[in-house]
Amino acid sequence: MEGVAGRTGTVNLAGLVLAGGRSRRMGRDKARLCVDGELLVARQVRLLGEAGVDECWVSVAAGKRAGYPEIREDVRWVEDAVAEAGPMEGIRQVLERTSAGWLLVLAVDLPALEVGFLRELRGHCADGRGVVPVTRRGREPLCAVLPVAVARAELSGWKTTEEWSPRRLVDVGVRGGWMREWALENAMEPLLANWNAPGEWEGAAWRDSSGS
Repeated sequence: MEGVAGRTGTVNLAGLVLAGGRSRRMGRDKARLCVDGELLVARQVRLLGEAGVDECWVSVAAGKRAGYPEIREDVRWVEDAVAEAGPMEGIRQVLERTSAGWLLVLAVDLPALEVGFLRELRGHCADGRGVVPVTRRGREPLCAVLPVAVARAELSGWKTTEEWSPRRLVDVGVRGGWMREWALENAMEPLLANWNAPGEWEGAAWRDSSGS
């Protein structure tokens, strides 16, 4: 993975856990579900650290920062400044604030992810281009690496009346040549399975009921 200069040049790779969703279908905060006794949000932060990020961010809904006292102290936080803005609000804020050259965006509700996958993901970045995995469902924008300067510049031109979504951002990037696709083998696709509804969590062999 080739470095891309950030605004200060001191940070190469930042990571962002998107934990600001309202979890309507799940009926409880997905970030506080547990895998082997570990909160999902804490697990994703750990995976990012093991994957080699230089700084880690967590995006949460407004007023929710205090709800995660278990997260290590060096993690940086952003709270939604716009209600119901979806995951793009956290991505936008971190793109504006980080000095990193790259941003690894990671949804909180991906309990099967492994650090080896994230390391391989970042290894597909080169020549100023980020990467988005592609499964049989299509592109997976909530587990992707963005080139910060280019993504920031792209967002600055978006109108408030237009769609703001991670999918649109990576689609524009692929068309513009600053995002590349990584076609996953079928055997790797389960690593990107997510928890959206209670049955998916309750039926998972690795889940733990100790989350509050």
